[in-house]
Amino acid sequence: MLEFNILFKILFLVIYVIIALKLYYKKAKFEKYIIYAVLVVYIAVLINTLFFPIPIQSDMIQFLKGTKNKSYNLIPLLPMIHYTKIQIIGNIILLLMPLAFLMPFINYKYISFRKNISLCAITSFCIEITQLLVSLIYGFAYKICDINDFILNVFGALIGYIFFKILLPIFKKDNHLFCELPQHDFQ
Repeated sequence: MLEFNILFKILFLVIYVIIALKLYYKKAKFEKYIIYAVLVVYIAVLINTLFFPIPIQSDMIQFLKGTKNKSYNLIPLLPMIHYTKIQIIGNIILLLMPLAFLMPFINYKYISFRKNISLCAITSFCIEITQLLVSLIYGFAYKICDINDFILNVFGALIGYIFFKILLPIFKKDNHLFCELPQHDFQ
């Protein structure tokens, strides 16, 4: 099994160092470094959770082919009654809620509801399609493409965006914004 090991962690550290250098040259506020660090860690954890471990040994792949079958679910809501609380909470809170909350701090255009939720919906769609493609490549359902995951992820993004909008007046009031925003974008 290919694990999310030290090499991948070093890769994400290098990515953050490059981002930090770019922020340094832009003379960004300290808070911007924190937001980017949180975003990089979030993306690393997301990738680790969604795509790893990856089976690479042929005997392991053959074993897994005999244990799993369906690699997709296209029926919305009905099969969700079989979800555990952890699956529901994980899809709503942990997957895309942080992305919807963090992106307006990274780029002010994501303060727009439409752009923010569109980004999260596209991200969720790409995750589900990637999981389907991995399953098709392996020939068994290693990861499952599920319409319910997509629905829960977008719902989680909506909650993250609402949370951002609730906290936005606090950041504006304290004049402690993490992103430079034109004044008209607050309305």
